[in-house]
Amino acid sequence: LRRIMRRAIRFGVKMGIEEPFLWKASDTVIDEMGDAYPELNERRSFVQEVVRGEEERFARTLDRGLGLLNKEIDKGVETLPGKVVFTLYDTYGFPKDLTELIAAERNVGVDHKGF
Repeated sequence: LRRIMRRAIRFGVKMGIEEPFLWKASDTVIDEMGDAYPELNERRSFVQEVVRGEEERFARTLDRGLGLLNKEIDKGVETLPGKVVFTLYDTYGFPKDLTELIAAERNVGVDHKGF
């Protein structure tokens, strides 16, 4: 679920959404799924709080990680060095799968073995 949320957050940021937005969608999900999972209705505010917290934390991670990732890709590399991918993951908490996705969008490979 966190992985899906992070991709959604990233695409929201990419579309220019600057404020947390995903947590608001939790109301719709709870309304739709509340009959099957009554605990969602019972814990609505908790679910929203957790989603918003994840969204805010990941927005900071995304901001820091994208700066380093873009700097490396802008060097014109064909393959992103494994050391860079690892630094993004280990130091910045930037998910490897997101690094791979962004690199692929920019036609850059990823050194999996070096990671």
